Parts: sequence; structure tokens; C-alpha cells
Amino acid sequence: MVRNVQDYQHLLGRLRSVMPAIATDGGLADTQAFPQRSARMFSHVTVGTNDMAASRRFYDALFTAIGGRAGVFDDEGKLVYIKDGRMFMVIPPIDGEAACHANGGTIGFALADPQAVHAWQEAGVAHGGTAVEDPAGVRHKAGRQLYLAYLRDPDGNKLCAVHVMG
Repeated sequence: MVRNVQDYQHLLGRLRSVMPAIATDGGLADTQAFPQRSARMFSHVTVGTNDMAASRRFYDALFTAIGGRAGVFDDEGKLVYIKDGRMFMVIPPIDGEAACHANGGTIGFALADPQAVHAWQEAGVAHGGTAVEDPAGVRHKAGRQLYLAYLRDPDGNKLCAVHVMG
């Protein structure tokens, strides 16, 4: 579990031993990737899976479509992705029960432009995901113009790609 900067640095050290190139991904070699007082709300997101192989194919495709790297397994069997100084993990449920999606929950990925949103959704659908909601496109929400696309991963977790249009 990542609770502080020291835990984060320890995990990065373990991951670097598996994938040394991770030190060059978004400045992760320094503590600025996980500052003491971050302007970002979340340090990491975790989803459960019942089929790690299917999840790996799906999330490897999503992350590479948006300029990230394929995931790596840590020594506890967690599939870890790091992009822009933040961590996304896929795990079998710790309690031994079946993984299930959060009814009403959505995990959003902030992307650079509408083309990245399309690439993200296309990669997801091609690797076991399902497009849901309206087709990718412009939405007006909370006084902002957003470009959105939605997917469900192979375990039913709802994901969203969003580009704020200004």
C-alpha cells in the first residue's frame, strides 16, 4: 500500500528492478512525482480483476494508446502502470472474493486532445472492452465543453477518457 513518499519511492525501486526505463517516465526518479502537497487529488487508482491476462491485454493497450508503457507486476502480483507521476493498479481482490465493478463508479483518464480520446477507446474495444454510453464526442457539463468517451473493461469497470476543450 502506498501511504507516503517513502512507500512510493520503495515501490518505484522495486519496479525499476523489473523495468529500469521507468525512471525516465515523467520524471519519476525524483520525489516531485509524488509531492508532499499535491495539486492533484489522487495518488493512485486500483481496480479488481477476475482475469489478470485479459486485464493486462486491455490495460496495456489503453496505456500504450495514450503514450504510457505496458504494465509491470510487482512482487505481490499487482499489475502496475505509471503515467504522469500517478499510479494505476490492477489486482485480484485481496479478500479472495470475485472482483466486481462499482455500480455508479467511473474512473476518468485526462487526455491531451480528442484524437487521444478516440485512440484510447479504439484500443480498449480492440482488446476486450465495450464502448458504452453515447458515442465519443463533445458534451457540455458543469459549464465546460468536454470531449468524452466511455468504456467498460473486461471485468465491467466503467472508464472515461476526457479532454477539456476550453
